[in-house]
Amino acid sequence: MRVVAILSAHARSYRPDSERGIRPCSAGSRRGLRHGLLGEVNANDLSQSRVRYAIGATIQALPPLALLLDIIGSSGIAADHFEQPFATAAGVIPVSGTVARTDLVDLAVGVRITVTQHVLVHLDAIVPLTEDGIRPNVVPAGGIEATF
Repeated sequence: MRVVAILSAHARSYRPDSERGIRPCSAGSRRGLRHGLLGEVNANDLSQSRVRYAIGATIQALPPLALLLDIIGSSGIAADHFEQPFATAAGVIPVSGTVARTDLVDLAVGVRITVTQHVLVHLDAIVPLTEDGIRPNVVPAGGIEATF
């Protein structure tokens, strides 16, 4: 499956850094193995682009129980340079700096339980494999899937 999404900045966007960009996506699946790849291109400033990626496996341990294992990541293309005015009591002071490129890689492990023919429950733990960014040691996640 391949998908291309065209993004555009909007004044009411919840992200203050929203920019125009393209998110191409390519994903495939084989029995017991999942693949996915997603890149994010910032059309206003290519150095702000990131590469997002994922690969994982689903192991069917028992008919109602599956074990999930995924490596997910997001890597910057270049360092982030910024210049921003900072208001003080003495006036406006220009502030500038550079933030190093980041590589965020996580291990997501979990279980998926089939409750009924139409309902699944999954419980996951996301564990950072790199130390870039401010993140907790473990992020719990979960959900309920239902089909009608």
